[in-house]
Amino acid sequence: MLLNKETLSKELIGEHINLALGCVGNEQTEINYKIRYSSNEPLRDLFSRFSMEGKRAIVVLSSGDHYFYAKYYGARSVDAIDINPLTYYYAVFRKCWMNYFGSFYPGKIPIFDKYFFKAALDCFF
Repeated sequence: MLLNKETLSKELIGEHINLALGCVGNEQTEINYKIRYSSNEPLRDLFSRFSMEGKRAIVVLSSGDHYFYAKYYGARSVDAIDINPLTYYYAVFRKCWMNYFGSFYPGKIPIFDKYFFKAALDCFF
């Protein structure tokens, strides 16, 4: 299923979270829904070697780094795929974080920053 702002619902989000929580620590499943804070690859170096300007790209979503680098290096459109449905929410959270705090990687959220939480909710709905 393609996850985007148009296909999201509170029920679908709950379903994905429950699915992921059911897999955490469950040795009977082969799926491990971990979300990486950031990529362990030298993406700045890798993406700088390709001409992305005006092109379409398909990347793995994971922590969102590949998507953001493709957009930063000028890709016209970027499709991101991942087997883990939770990576979409993390990528949207990171996008909100970048827009609100201006930093690439999430840090500590100031307690009671109601404006950030409102901005984050607006990203999803």
